[in-house]
Amino acid sequence: MEAAGKIFAEEGYPKATVRDICRQASANIAAINYHYGDKKGLYLAVLKHYQELSFQTYPPNLGIEKTQSPEEKLKAFIRSFLMRIMDDGRPAWFGKLLAREFTEPTWAFDILVEETIRPSFEILTSIVVAILSKGANEREVRLCSIAKLPDTL
Repeated sequence: MEAAGKIFAEEGYPKATVRDICRQASANIAAINYHYGDKKGLYLAVLKHYQELSFQTYPPNLGIEKTQSPEEKLKAFIRSFLMRIMDDGRPAWFGKLLAREFTEPTWAFDILVEETIRPSFEILTSIVVAILSKGANEREVRLCSIAKLPDTL
């Protein structure tokens, strides 16, 4: 998993080869087929593994209590998001894999949208709704959720 995470994060799915992953892991190519079926199965397992590790290490709320202000929740959400992407360790591999999926989408992009991006966006929009007034419409909430954030955060 570690060798595959590193190679997929550095090379991207299209350029990564099972042969290179197995060489790095000192594993037999047949082990990939046995455990994951093929390169796609391995890639999906890597995405899920590093997503879980990333979110365990840097949860979206970063330990913020429900009673804290929406502004504090937004700061924690943004800080957590940036730490998941910019960390140097293994949890950052998910951020790199995610960034690659945005720039060079593969078949796994739709899975990432459903399992990671959409749930994160829902958390973000719920925070934005709390910051805006109750009268904010859906379009305003979505625009504010995807807008450039002020430097003070």
